[in-house]
Amino acid sequence: MGTQCLICESSAVIDRQAARSIVLAIGALREFMQAWKTLKSEGEPAQWLLHSLSDAMSAVTHIHPDVQSFIADVERYQFGGFDCLCLRCGARFDAPSRATSVAQPASQ
Repeated sequence: MGTQCLICESSAVIDRQAARSIVLAIGALREFMQAWKTLKSEGEPAQWLLHSLSDAMSAVTHIHPDVQSFIADVERYQFGGFDCLCLRCGARFDAPSRATSVAQPASQ
């Protein structure tokens, strides 16, 4: 079960790792689109596609300084010092610990 917002109880909550993954995916897409712009009509389209995708993924693996800077900005300004961000209401909070999220048996 995913984390729910503590304020609005929405399930549209992301954590820092998910935000980092989204930024890296956008970085890969950006690299791919830059390669698309430089597409030459010569050559095999399928070969170009595979080559461009591998180049984009390798570029993201090395994390360009501007992407790293953007990740740091997202973590600093969107998350503050917290682990989770609600995409519905904007609340920031730390992820609940597993011990508190598991229902405790009632003592008799």
